[in-house]
Formats: sequence, structure tokens, C-alpha cells
Amino acid sequence: RLEMKERFNTTTATLDDLFSKLKVARLEMKERLDKQDQKCNGVVSLGFYPFINWSSTKSEGFLIDVLYNKQRNDTALRVQFHSQFWLTGHMQCSQYFFGFNGALCSEPANIVTSIYKTGDQSFSTAPPGEVSGVCYATEKGPLLSGNVMITVHIQQPCGLKNAVTGKNSHGDVTSFVLVEEYCLNKKVNR
Repeated sequence: RLEMKERFNTTTATLDDLFSKLKVARLEMKERLDKQDQKCNGVVSLGFYPFINWSSTKSEGFLIDVLYNKQRNDTALRVQFHSQFWLTGHMQCSQYFFGFNGALCSEPANIVTSIYKTGDQSFSTAPPGEVSGVCYATEKGPLLSGNVMITVHIQQPCGLKNAVTGKNSHGDVTSFVLVEEYCLNKKVNR
């Protein structure tokens, strides 16, 4: 009898423990579902990608990329590429732009920044600058949750092909890409 009572007590304790864990798991699941159902408000997620002592002498094409894990389907990405931009020679210009999963942003618009220089000498210092904008859809469709490959590109539509992007001669500059995922004020209709 004593042995049966001990087995009963052990089984009851094990079942109580399992029911307790199940209750906690149900509450956690309910909280997760409630969060997903809540109206999106403010910044959802943030990604900061530094490139220390990075530089490029490319005048055309791909410069850098980052992989960002987008949390929700109903959010937009605000992206920023901060670096230093050099142009040498007379009457130069460069354009820097973002790509998302191999496509340009189309909603609300393409994200591009143009830099112009007149005169014969290069910038005496590499002026810091940034390319920034907001994207919630490309020509391929809305930016959905999951991994989004974000790329920065350069082209030089005028002048000689002699741009330098990134660190200065002192090597103490950090270029970076900043990604903010935040809630949309309008629905994407595709």
C-alpha cells in the first residue's frame, strides 16, 4: 500500500508539473498571437551594420550588402548608408542607390542620392554623406517578412569614372548601413 501511495503521489506530481508547463506554454502562445494581432505601432526592429576601415574605388556597380531579417509583412524599411564620398577631376557626379532582394524600390519611390562637384581639384576632405529613404515594395512586390538582402550600388553618369567611397587617408572612418523596420501608415495594394 505504501508503495502504491508513493507511485500515486509521484504520478500526481508529474502530472501537476506537466499541466503547469502546458498552462505556461498556452499563455506564452496567447501573448505571441495577441502581439501579432495588435496594430503595429512605431519601430519594430533595428539593424546596424558597420564597415570599419572599408573603402571602394568602384565607379559602377555593387558596393556592399547586408542581410536583414524583416519581422512583419505590414512594415516598411527605412534604410541609410552613411560614408564619405570622394570625387576627383572636373565636373564629376556620382549616384548611390539601394537594392532590395535584387530589385529597386518602387513604393514609395527609388532610393537614390546624387553627388555633384564642379572645379578641377578633388574635395579637400572626403565629405561625409548619406543615402537614405523608405521602401515597402519593389517592382517584384511588397517586402515581406523574412530575410531581405539590402545592397548599395554606385554609378557615375557624368564625368570620369573616379569615385572613392569610404575611409579617408587616416583610416578612421566607419561606414555603416542602418535599417529601421517600422509600421506603415497606408496599406500596400498589390
